Amino acid sequence: MPPRTYPQYQISELERIARRLLEERFSEGVSIPVDIDYLAESEPGVSLDIMPGLRHDFGIAGAVVVHPKARQFTILIDQSVADGNAAFYRFTLAEEFSHLVLHRSVLEQIETVEDAARLHASPAYYDHLDRNAKWLASALLMPEWCLQEDARALFTTLRTARLDEPTLTYKLTIRLAQRYNVSQAAMSHRLRNWPLDVYDAIRQAFAAGSNFLP
Repeated sequence: MPPRTYPQYQISELERIARRLLEERFSEGVSIPVDIDYLAESEPGVSLDIMPGLRHDFGIAGAVVVHPKARQFTILIDQSVADGNAAFYRFTLAEEFSHLVLHRSVLEQIETVEDAARLHASPAYYDHLDRNAKWLASALLMPEWCLQEDARALFTTLRTARLDEPTLTYKLTIRLAQRYNVSQAAMSHRLRNWPLDVYDAIRQAFAAGSNFLP
């Protein structure tokens, strides 16, 4: 059974973990879009596999199970997810990998897909595990320092078209989502919140009549 207590993380800590992982695994620099398959498969003691019916039979797009004797982990991704929308697949894999990074002590007790489904269905999963894993997944797929630089350059380019603020914000979000191969919703959430606060910076730039983000 999963433990009664769970690791807790501050957002600033999750951002530091993401940066450390990316700098360690991509020592020559991070390429965009981030190679999340490589990031997961290069984790020691971890393999990646595709499972038909995972979503249909258990209601989950991805899961992590442990092999109790070998103490090796497998990240399972539903086959329809792997064969479908690339952005959804990438975020699903990033989230399951993030669970491994953050919640290994919990996952060491998840030996079957049935165990994983029960964990996903538990209130503790959403109260303690899901939010942190999603944030780390976002930070891995959309690294703060890369995204900040891209947002500033794209803002200046879009300003030359004399777009109004809502249109520019929409176009900037769409183009960055395409570049990072994530959903528009995921990109919007990343740009709206700390540590980027890009939407707030856009408002400030328009108020000041500037062609550059502060």
